[in-house]
Amino acid sequence: GAIVQKDTIGHALRNHMGADMMHDAMRSDVYRAMYDSAALGSSAEVKADLKEHAEEFRAQVATNKELSLNPAIREALSAVETPMEEYISYGEKLVPLAFTNLESAKVSWQEFQKRFSVLEEEMGKVTDLIQEE
Repeated sequence: GAIVQKDTIGHALRNHMGADMMHDAMRSDVYRAMYDSAALGSSAEVKADLKEHAEEFRAQVATNKELSLNPAIREALSAVETPMEEYISYGEKLVPLAFTNLESAKVSWQEFQKRFSVLEEEMGKVTDLIQEE
């Protein structure tokens, strides 16, 4: 009934906010690789953080897709998947590049930012739909 649906929506909102945090954390990982650690830090550490954040991001989205949510929310969640994978993939290429060719990575940062913005827009649609529900 209504209580179960309210609990499901609350769970979906928590998962989605967690996914959104991982979206931001991944951008911080890439930024750190380029601007904080490129000269001195360990690429292995940044790569590990990026991998962990990507896995958590995927898990949060996948968990929400399993919930009994209305079709509009499920559709919006599905629309997140492609930009999410493109974003993750680009970040996974950009982090090692920052440690081997910083100038090239700086040029690629703009493309990464575009992917961030596309994903942010799709994530925002899901947020709005969950909050409306």
